[in-house]
Amino acid sequence: MMRLSVDQDDPGYHPAAIRCSVTLDGVTIHDCRTADEEQGYVVCYGKWEPRWRDQMPTEVRYGVVKIIVPEEYATALSTNKGET
Repeated sequence: MMRLSVDQDDPGYHPAAIRCSVTLDGVTIHDCRTADEEQGYVVCYGKWEPRWRDQMPTEVRYGVVKIIVPEEYATALSTNKGET
């Protein structure tokens, strides 16, 4: 079980997180900011276009979360401090 985030202020941040795929209840989640398999939630960017990136709205969705790590990043992510 792990937690990954593309948000540099998140404890699960890892630069390779952008290369991972995330599913929630078996459905691929696009625009995912943070995914936590253990806690069972994802944080996604909202649906409107703000003028500045720090203004982007987010929404939290709950369910069965799976983070799919490409083989070439598996070793780098195994040292992720957000991993449980």
